[in-house]
Amino acid sequence: MPRADRSRISPRSILHIPGRREGSFPGFVFSATFFIAGTALDIKSNDEAVLQEIANVIGGDDGPALTRLSFLIESSSEDWGTITAQTDDPIVFTTEDLALGAAIGSADFPFRTIDPSEEGWTAFAWREDGASLFEFRNNVCRFWKRDGWRRAVAILLLHCIYRVRRDAIFFHAATVSLDGAGVMFIGPKGAGKSTSSLALAARGHALLGDETASYLPASGEVEPFLRPVGIKPGPRSRTIAQALLRVRATGSEDEVVRMSPRAFLDTPTPKPVPLRSIIFLEPFADSPQVVETEPSRQDLALLQPVTSSFVNAPRSQRTLELVRMLSRCRTFRLSPSDPDETACLVESHLGGLGS
Repeated sequence: MPRADRSRISPRSILHIPGRREGSFPGFVFSATFFIAGTALDIKSNDEAVLQEIANVIGGDDGPALTRLSFLIESSSEDWGTITAQTDDPIVFTTEDLALGAAIGSADFPFRTIDPSEEGWTAFAWREDGASLFEFRNNVCRFWKRDGWRRAVAILLLHCIYRVRRDAIFFHAATVSLDGAGVMFIGPKGAGKSTSSLALAARGHALLGDETASYLPASGEVEPFLRPVGIKPGPRSRTIAQALLRVRATGSEDEVVRMSPRAFLDTPTPKPVPLRSIIFLEPFADSPQVVETEPSRQDLALLQPVTSSFVNAPRSQRTLELVRMLSRCRTFRLSPSDPDETACLVESHLGGLGS
């Protein structure tokens, strides 16, 4: 079951609504707006802690919003609550991507389908649980307060952001800008995507995202998708370790640390850059090793697109866009080792590709 994260939302991000006003929602006394990848997420709720969890999972900074989504999250009783979407875009209400993710059974996808308690609803549970967590019908979702329910709500809203960005394909991947060239790290959970990308960021390269990559097929660019980074126990860049010692208020070395990368890294402001290289992560080695390879059909199968990117556009279109993405890039196999040595090796092989 997902554990609670330790970061804290900025006090300015949660606004107390002192009383009922015309056009306001009685009982929804907390509100927050989150900006990420051109999308503004407006949330009103009577549960302040759910806003904190959304900040932990989605994060985001102030910025321009090409798309705006609004949700009401109501903790209706001790056992259940509702999420109501306020938008005219029907893609927000779909559950096809959740069903697809559950069918694939990816380690990055935490839900599975179950039979609903009432006819006409679509139901999901935590992957390791048999009890209903979400049930959907039309533009309403009702949730049950199982362990980790607030994090589940935040993950659901993250998928809503993926869905409305029809111009992008999202990946379970990390991305950095290396001399103005985009580099994407792809591999299974625990393969070193976050560790490798953060080690490069510690060397002065712009981090675009350590868990989610946003690729724009029309331009061939990767854009920033900076969620709070999750720094797990284990090997990490020396610069990252020192930075954590400076900013860590509480917690032990055995806990996952989740916070905005800007809280502990002084790196260039991220911006969209052309995707030039894709690095497929191999098992860890005693010393880092990298080999350039020719793009292949096997590489296409190793890509890890988020399922939401396959419900907001025809699958044939997305498949063609993935093929084109591979054809535009150099591809590598990387066996990571010590994070600093790995980052140095990547720099030596990929540096200077931005021109």
